[in-house]
Amino acid sequence: MSPSLAESRGVREAGADAPAIRERAGFRLDEIWKRFGALQVLRGVSLAAQPGELHALVGENGAGKTTLVRILAGLEQADAGAIEVGGRALSTHPTPREARDAGVGLVPQHCEVVPGLSVLENVALGGEPARLGVIRTGEARAAAEAVAQRLGFAFDWSAPAESLGLGQRQRLEFVRLLWREASVLVLDEPTTVLTTAEVQALFSVLRVLADEGRTILFITHKLEEVRQIADNVTVLRGGSVVGRVARAEIDIRELARLMIGDVVTRPTRLAATTAETRLRLTGVSTRATGTGDRPLHEIDLEVSSGEIVGVAGVEGNGQAELCEVILGLRRQTDGSVEIDGTCVDDLSPAERRARGLSSVPSDRLLEGVDGQAPLWENVAAPAIAAGEGVRLGVIPRRRLRARAQQVLGDAGVRGALDLPARALSGGNIQRLVVGRELAAQPRVLVAAHPTRGVDVRGIAFIHRRLLEMRAAGCAILVASADLDELAALADRVVVMFDGRIVGGYVPGELDATGIGMLMTGTGLAEARA
Repeated sequence: MSPSLAESRGVREAGADAPAIRERAGFRLDEIWKRFGALQVLRGVSLAAQPGELHALVGENGAGKTTLVRILAGLEQADAGAIEVGGRALSTHPTPREARDAGVGLVPQHCEVVPGLSVLENVALGGEPARLGVIRTGEARAAAEAVAQRLGFAFDWSAPAESLGLGQRQRLEFVRLLWREASVLVLDEPTTVLTTAEVQALFSVLRVLADEGRTILFITHKLEEVRQIADNVTVLRGGSVVGRVARAEIDIRELARLMIGDVVTRPTRLAATTAETRLRLTGVSTRATGTGDRPLHEIDLEVSSGEIVGVAGVEGNGQAELCEVILGLRRQTDGSVEIDGTCVDDLSPAERRARGLSSVPSDRLLEGVDGQAPLWENVAAPAIAAGEGVRLGVIPRRRLRARAQQVLGDAGVRGALDLPARALSGGNIQRLVVGRELAAQPRVLVAAHPTRGVDVRGIAFIHRRLLEMRAAGCAILVASADLDELAALADRVVVMFDGRIVGGYVPGELDATGIGMLMTGTGLAEARA
C-alpha cells in the first residue's frame, strides 16, 4: 500500500481544483451538548478546523469523541449547539444527507458494508452514474479505480463486499468518500486495523489531501501519531474540551495528562502457575470458505494452565481463522482441537463455552455485543443462552441485572443498565466484553486484538485482568497486531504467515528485525542469524 513519490504526486495532480475544495472545506462546532438518557456525553464542546488543516481529536474512551463527530456527520443530533461547514450554517438538526452534501465524510471506527452487494456497488450506492434510468457500471468502476489508484489501494471490484476484512473495509470507505468529493474528512481511529507500513502510507495520503485544501479531523489514541501528523490537537475529557495544542507545542506526556487527568500505572506481571495443557491443536488444517479467507496448514499449538501464548503476524495471515477453529465457528478439514484433554471437534460453540472456553472477538460490534440491546442484556446474554436460572421460561431479570451491574462496575463501564450498547464508545464496549467474558472464570480464553482502539486507562485495565486470569490458572491465547502488547503479556509468541506457524520466540529473545523477518515469511533460523 506504500505509494511512491510519483503516486503521491499523482494524488495531488488528480485531485479536484484546490480553490474549489478550500471553499467547501473547514468546519466549526459551537457549544455542542448531547445526553443519552442519564449520561451527559458532551458538555458545550466547541471545535473548529480550517481548510488544509489536519486536526487531531484525542481523549480517553467515553470522552465523547465519536459522538461529536457523528453529530458533525449528521448521524446523531445535538441537544443544543450550532454546526458550520465551509462557512455555511447547517440546519439545527442536520441529516446525514445534508452533512454529506455540505462535504462532510466520515470513516467510522467500525466500517460496515451492505451485504449482498459487490465492492463496487458499495462504493457507488446512492450516487450511481446513470443515463435514462440505466446505471453506467463501467463509468462507476473507472471513477472508483481512479480514486483507489490515487490512494495506493487495490480491490477486486466484483467481489462480495462482506468478504473484505476490517482494514479493507476502512479503505473502501475512504474511496467512497473521495469518490463523492468530500472536502471535510473525519477519520475515527483509522489506524487501529493497519500495519505500520500502511499507517505511514495513509499519513502520506492524508497530508497530500490536506495540501489540496481538504480539512482532516483525525481521532486516535496513539499519541505518537498525533505528534507525527497533526497540525493542531483538541483534547476531550468527560465530554468537555480540556486543552487545545498547536503542533509546535505537542508534548506526549502533557497530552496524556490532559486526556486521563491522573497517572495510569503499568499492571504488575503476576507469577504464573504451571499445570497441564488446557488447549491443544494437532495438525489443524482448513479450506477457504470465501474470498479473503486464509486456509490453515497443519497447525500444532499448545497452551497450558497459567500461560499466555501470543499470536503475532501481519493481519490476514490466518490469525482470525485460527481463533474461529478453536471457538467452533469454523470446521477444520484435518486435525483436532482439545480442551482439557477432550476432543471438541464435534461440539458447537455453546457446548465449548460450557466446557470453560470464553472469547474476546476481534470485531466487538459485530460479534461482541448487540448494539440495540441494553447493557444488562449484553452482559447477561451468555447466561440467558445457557438457560442459567431460567425456570418455566421465566428469566431471572433481577438477579441478572444485579450481576450485570457488578460486572460493568468492575470493568469501569459507565452507563445505565438499560442504555443501548451502541451508545457506548468503542473502548467501553471492549471493556464490557472483556469484563463479561472474564467474569465467567474461563479455563481457556481466546482474545483477538483485546485492546484495539482502547485508551491508555482501558489498556491497563485489560492487561491487568488478563494477567490476573493467567495467575489464576487460565490458559490464554492472545492474537494481536501490537508487538508491544504481546511483549507485555505473553510468556511466548508464535508467528503466523500464510496460514502457518512459521516460528516463535520468547519476548526479548528476538529484536524487531528478527520478528519482522518471521512475520514476512523468513525462517526462524535466518531470523536469528
